[in-house]
Amino acid sequence: MADGELLAFSDAIEASGFDGIWLSDIPLAPVIDPLLGLALVAGRTTRLRLGANVVPLGRNPFLLAKELAQLDRISNGRLLLSFVTGIGARGSARRSGSETQAGVRYSRKCSDCSALGGPARP
Repeated sequence: MADGELLAFSDAIEASGFDGIWLSDIPLAPVIDPLLGLALVAGRTTRLRLGANVVPLGRNPFLLAKELAQLDRISNGRLLLSFVTGIGARGSARRSGSETQAGVRYSRKCSDCSALGGPARP
């Protein structure tokens, strides 16, 4: 979805009475980063909750925390978060409790977030 389409879509769903919009983090895909997309939507809307499915693997945890805090601030507290490990081979979401390598890396990232004063598990 192009930036202009995202803004038109967010205008339409807010006017229709929807509560929120969710964007997913799809690493290496030619789509807008969910945090950047939601920043656009935050500046355009006044009441939509802004949901982000974020894949923390490969992101700098300090920079991610800063970006999330700033997005929450500019949206007046409308940010909702879901941390996910990514998409499995068959297109289904992986669970953080699985024994996959992604699950192990995800658990380590959660530990990193806990050390920074955040929740150990989302």
